[in-house]
Parts: sequence; C-alpha cells; structure tokens
Amino acid sequence: MNNYTFAHVGCGNVISQAWHDEVFQFDSTSMTDVCEWIVPRPSAEHVEFKLRLMAYTSAGGQAKVTVTSPISGHSDTTTITITDTSRFQSVFNVITVAISSVEQETIAEVKLSLQAASGGIIEVNGVQANWTPLTTPLTVRALDQYNSEFIPMGATRMGADLPLTSRAGVDLINNINMVKPRGRVLFSWSGVAESKVVLLKAAAKGLGVFDPQTVFSESAVLDGMTESGLDIDVFFYVENYDAADPLKVSALGYRFTMFQAGWNSFGVPIRSEELPRSTDFRLPCIEQA
Repeated sequence: MNNYTFAHVGCGNVISQAWHDEVFQFDSTSMTDVCEWIVPRPSAEHVEFKLRLMAYTSAGGQAKVTVTSPISGHSDTTTITITDTSRFQSVFNVITVAISSVEQETIAEVKLSLQAASGGIIEVNGVQANWTPLTTPLTVRALDQYNSEFIPMGATRMGADLPLTSRAGVDLINNINMVKPRGRVLFSWSGVAESKVVLLKAAAKGLGVFDPQTVFSESAVLDGMTESGLDIDVFFYVENYDAADPLKVSALGYRFTMFQAGWNSFGVPIRSEELPRSTDFRLPCIEQA
C-alpha cells in the first residue's frame, strides 16, 4: 500500500471540463492557445501527462498540449492530428506529453492549443487530463518528490512473518508524511481565449461578475487535514490588470485582491462551514467556489 500510494496519489483527474454543442468552435488556421490551467504535480518521478481531447473536425486540424514548470520555465509539448470527423465518431484523441527534465515544483501550467485547416472548424466538447501513475514494482532507489526522498518498501522485507525493523518503521512514517502534501484538484475552470461565434453562442473567455456564485463544487475534507498544516492553494489568471483598480474575487469565504497580470496565487486555510449534508457521505464536506 505504501508503494501504491506513491505511485498513484495525485494521478486522478486534474482537468475535467465540458462545453455544450456549438459553444466551443475554433476556425483559426494558426496554432493558437485556447485554454490554460494550473495543475498539481505528484512528484519528480511522474513524467507523463495525458490529456484526452473530445473534439472533431471534418476538414482536418491539430491540437497541441504544453506542460510548463512555472519556476524553471522548462516546457514540453506534444502535437497531434484530430482524428474524429464527426461527434464522438470513434475514440477521443489522447495527447501524451513526456516530461524531459527533473522538476521539483509542486504545480505545472498546462496549455491547450488548436489549429484548424483552411475552411475547417474544430468543435471541442470536453477535455480530461491526468498524470500517468508509476508502474509496479517501483524503481529500486530513493524516489524524488519536492527535493525529499521516498523509500520504497521492498517485497522481500515486508512479506508475511518477516520482522519489521525500526528502519522500515521510520521510513514508513516519513513516506506517509511526504505524500500528504500532494495536491488534489477541488475545482478547476478555464475560459476559452479564441472561440468562433456561432448563432450568437461562444465559449466564455472569463468569469463574469456573478459567475463565482454559481460555479462551485463540493469537496470532502479529510480528518486531520488542517491539523497537518495543509491548506488550499488558489490560482486566478487575470487579463487587463489595472494596478489602480485591481480585480477582487470572493471565493472560499475570502476576498482575494489580484496583484499582477497573468497568474495570481494564494494559500489559505480552510474556514468554510461544513455543509449540513456532510452526514450523507460520512465525511466533512465544504463548498468550493
């Protein structure tokens, strides 16, 4: 279980977003960035990112995914040809990005770019993305996560009826504390920078004044999260920033004041009240706007 945790925790959905028919259509013949997200990175050992693109085009087109480490600036990209020619004709295109450098950062920036053929239209219905879990058995060495070392539990040391050494016990406790801070996505949304207007409908480029009041998700808060010093990281991407009149956003019971153009990040403790229906799930449950 210890090895499985290092290999799989944080490899679930980090992006999951959908659009109604005829809302997200794209017809530019130049490769253009259309969506952007911040996602948590499991560890330096997780070096494969997969984005599933639910899109089709009858005239041909390409999609590109770029994964960037914000601090180091290192980027990796993969470009594919969209194969579906009608809505959900065959299978969704999977865009696999291999990370070519060792990155110790806890987050990554993901961009989706599109390029339509001349006279063609790409229609996007949804995207889903995750990191690829590590395979078993784990590599026989100390594994790297945020400049800390995870010690795998060897099968020949942890088998039935074998004595548990004090060193194995210390490694086990350290390993558990290492994996705890890995991020999980509570809520994620990206606007569409470039979208063709069809019948007065187009994908939203950004959130409106009252949108945060209606855009939300409910998330379980596991016991001991706050006692362990874990908090919530919040990221906002801002365009047309004005230092004289900075944008303010209310979310999670806080009021955030943007301080720059582009990505703004905040770390806040949980202070939202537990929802009454938490007893239905037998877990503390809060609303994330």
